[in-house]
Amino acid sequence: MYFTEEQINDLFKLKDMLALKLEKNMNENKLLEKNLKVINMIIKEGSFTKASSLAKHVDKYEKPTSSYSVQINSSKNGMLIANAHITSDKISIVLEKNVSLDVNVPPFQSFFINRIIAGMKKVDIQNGANRENEMINCEVIDDKSILKSIIIKNYNIKERVNEIINTITWSLSRMLENSN
Repeated sequence: MYFTEEQINDLFKLKDMLALKLEKNMNENKLLEKNLKVINMIIKEGSFTKASSLAKHVDKYEKPTSSYSVQINSSKNGMLIANAHITSDKISIVLEKNVSLDVNVPPFQSFFINRIIAGMKKVDIQNGANRENEMINCEVIDDKSILKSIIIKNYNIKERVNEIINTITWSLSRMLENSN
């Protein structure tokens, strides 16, 4: 094939125009990608709400209206460890007679008491609770360091019931594993 000089000049002009357009589009794409990353970061930060901040927005505390019980079974083998009795003013967790757990075995104190219950108490204080009967209170009943029951009063928010049951189930299961 043979091209005239004019056709070759037109092809060079077309090539330069396409290269410029491609470079311009690449720069626009980079800018669009940066903007998209910023928007995704903003959405991610704005859409994630910590559980502790959710409690701050609760104006009226809702408590269960009826009493009920929940069995607490070992997550490993399904063995019955305790029963939780939930009323509108307290959660009573009573260990089974054949279960012998030392209150000093981890993660009872380190996780359940010092992290979960203490964290809830901190939220209560941040929400304006300033008397003992307004904030969560946990009483551990033991016999010579052997855990017998746990009484949790003033849990205040019914959403806390599930968190307490789930974390005590995990804690007691780990205690059983750590005891053996």
